[in-house]
Formats: sequence, structure tokens, C-alpha cells
Amino acid sequence: MAKMTMMAKRRIHSQVDWMLPQHDDAYGRMKAWQEQESAALCYGACGGVARHVDHEFAISILDKMQAQEILRSLRLPEFDDFSQFFRSVPAATLVGLGAFAAVIAYWFASRPKAVKPPCNLLMQSEEVEDGDGARHSVLGDGPELLTHYYDDARTMYEVFKRGHHISENGPCLGSRKPNQPYEWLSYKEVSDRAEFLGSGLLYQGCKPSSDQFIGVFAQNRPEWIISELACYTYSMVVIPLYDTLGHGAIRYIINTELDTSLSPQEAEEGNTTTSSLS
Repeated sequence: MAKMTMMAKRRIHSQVDWMLPQHDDAYGRMKAWQEQESAALCYGACGGVARHVDHEFAISILDKMQAQEILRSLRLPEFDDFSQFFRSVPAATLVGLGAFAAVIAYWFASRPKAVKPPCNLLMQSEEVEDGDGARHSVLGDGPELLTHYYDDARTMYEVFKRGHHISENGPCLGSRKPNQPYEWLSYKEVSDRAEFLGSGLLYQGCKPSSDQFIGVFAQNRPEWIISELACYTYSMVVIPLYDTLGHGAIRYIINTELDTSLSPQEAEEGNTTTSSLS
């Protein structure tokens, strides 16, 4: 009797494997299941065996149905499908797609690579032992102050030149007016303007020395950085002046410390930038 039951199960499994692909909708699968259940009962009756399809057998049938559905949904397009699709696309569209793919590939190959930071940016300092909460940079070997990090960047002028070299004359200073995109100056343009301004300071009588103090009174703008770099280019010291210092403090600094002050400002007409010397 057990042997006949196993034979019935094997026969029903083979019939399910054949019938499931024939039914794609839910109604067809249910109908196939009903047909197989009736066949199992009839086969058992004909063999003189009265039995009922057990729970595990029903689960195995459902697993087969789900596996068939998953495989059908994951079926990949065949080569003939791709070939037929490309034959139906106009030649101009294919050329455009090829050009677009070439541009994207060129951009990925030539885009600037990110500079790896010298340390973990989330942990740039650590507390000094017995320092009452003082901290020091993790870039050094100890709590001693660093004089430089890169051997080719020991001064602010060398720092700028190193950026020029690493970026391969990339964008350096950017500014924009309200509701307009940024306009960028390259490292070469910034360097040329700084040298021109520094040469003008020398022509005005300033000396290329660390004893020469140059005041810069301006808002945050590219001309501020250019004026600062002009001083670094010719070994002069830049002194920043701000409105928040107050008139009294600004007047005191100018009268006691400075020989020359710069005030970059927009001209009243046009977009020409001027620098006044005092």
C-alpha cells in the first residue's frame, strides 16, 4: 500500500511539472491543482487505497508553482530580442547614443581625482596629556607645533604654488552675483593678478620685506585673496581690516602700523574692480 502511495505521488509530480507551464494566471494554477488532487484520489481509489493528500505534499506542489513564477519573472532577454530592438531603432538615434556613451566614458576617465586627506577628518586633533583640555593636531608626532607638513609648502606662497601644481591649473577663486552662476578664476589667472598688484606696490615704494605691512580693507571677495597673495608673492605682511573692528581701532592700526592700505571695491559704473592706495 505504501508503495502504491509513493508511485501515485511520483506520477502526480510528473503531471504537475508538465501542466504548470501551461497555466500563467492564478485561475489556471488553481485549476491545475484541483485536477491533480482529483487525479490523486481517483488513482488511489482504483488501486484500492483510500488516502488523502497530506500537508507536506501540498506544500511541495505550491513550492514548485512559486519557483516557476520566479524563474519566469527573472527571465533575461535573449540575443534575438536585442537584435530585433536595435534593428528597429533609427540610425541617427544609435549614433546619438554612441556619442553620449563616449562622452560619459571620457568624463569618467578625465575627471579630477579627489585628493586624499592626510588624516581622518572626523578626528583631526587629540587631547594633550596633562594639558587641561588643550589639544594638538594628529598630523605631528607629538604636541610640538608643526612648522610645515609638506616639504614643498613651507610658506603661504609655496602653499599656493603647490595647489597650482596639484590641481593642474584648476579653478581657484569663485564668486557670483545674486541668482547667477559662479564665475571661476584659475590658479594662473589669480597668480598673474597677484603679481601685477604686487609689482604696483613695489612701484609705489613698498619694499619686498617682512617689515613691510600692507593693510587690506574689503569685504570677502576674490580681490581680498588676490591682495593677500600679492603680499605673499613679494614677502610683505598683510594686515586685515574689518568694519567690525570699529572706526577707532581701524584708525589706530592705519596710523601706527601701516604704510600702505588697499581697499578693493567695485567701480560705480560697469564691473571694473579698482584698488585704492592710501
